[in-house]
This record gives sequence, C-alpha cells and structure tokens, in this order.
Amino acid sequence: MIRRYRSLDDLWCEWGDATTAIMEHIQLKEPLDSKYQWIFSDAAVVIHHSDNYAVTVIHTALDSTINQKVLLSVQARVSENDGIAVSTLRRTAMP
Repeated sequence: MIRRYRSLDDLWCEWGDATTAIMEHIQLKEPLDSKYQWIFSDAAVVIHHSDNYAVTVIHTALDSTINQKVLLSVQARVSENDGIAVSTLRRTAMP
C-alpha cells in the first residue's frame, strides 16, 4: 500500500519517528552551501507489512552557489527488527 502526503505536518503526525530521522539526516548530511533552506515538496509511505515500511521525502531548494534549483530525496526504511535506516536516494540539480 502506498500513501502520499502533501503536508509535512500530516506526515509527522502519522510517521513521527521516521520523519524525525529523515529531518535529522538532512540537517547533518545534506547541508546547502547557500543562504536558502530545504523546502518540503512531497512524501510517500510504502507499507510492506505491519512492522516494515519506507518513508520517502522530497525537498527542493535554490542553491545560490550554482544558481539552480536542487531536488533532494531521502528515505527512511523502518523495520521492527532493524530499527530505522536513513539514506539519501538522490540529490540533483534541476534544469
């Protein structure tokens, strides 16, 4: 089952631990070399089983060092046995 989210607040209310882990990952591992900040764009949750799911969040920002919009996709994979594993799926400049 896939659920889409257009609001970061709604995502945080329903999937708080995974969303917090994603936001911490972005803050620590995906800084912007510009005066701007990441802006939430979209999110999806894929539920595999009752104890396994993945939360993917997409952010965008203007990177003033390259004067382009940048897309960032980060995913938290959550399982009852392994906890939460967060990784950057994609960070790319948009045309």
